[in-house]
Amino acid sequence: MPLLKKLLLLTIVVIVYFFGIRNLRSLVHDFHLGSVLPTSSGLIDGDTSLSFYSQSSVSYTFYYNSDSSYTWVYKIPYGAFFLFSLLGLILIDAKRVDYLILIGIHFTSGLISFLFLLVGINFYHYLLIVPDLLSRYLVPLFSLGLVGFAYLKKDGKLG
Repeated sequence: MPLLKKLLLLTIVVIVYFFGIRNLRSLVHDFHLGSVLPTSSGLIDGDTSLSFYSQSSVSYTFYYNSDSSYTWVYKIPYGAFFLFSLLGLILIDAKRVDYLILIGIHFTSGLISFLFLLVGINFYHYLLIVPDLLSRYLVPLFSLGLVGFAYLKKDGKLG
């Protein structure tokens, strides 16, 4: 792909991300309030040991027994690592399947995180570590690792 075309595509992707995807993530965040979580930060209904607050417009932090040593983060997927990986895939002229894998990584992690959020809130609080693990470590690893993998695959260095 010619450089000018690639720069134009990168610019369009960044604009769509900041004016589209970020707003959708905020809507999903707001949907959680009142449906899955109470409408305001603090104690979760029916449980005096688990509390939460909205860390940003796309994430929540949960804490157990008002003790900061037990905190877990739940983030709405398709965040910065999605954008960085998407831009990286464009820069290396990745194949269509690589874009679909990236979307699948974030969709699957979002689904798993949401399910463990429900289980963690309603049954066993320590399972909130799963969404935390996904959003802090695994999604960045798989998203950014995909760019490197796609580059090596494209160069023929992976067989």
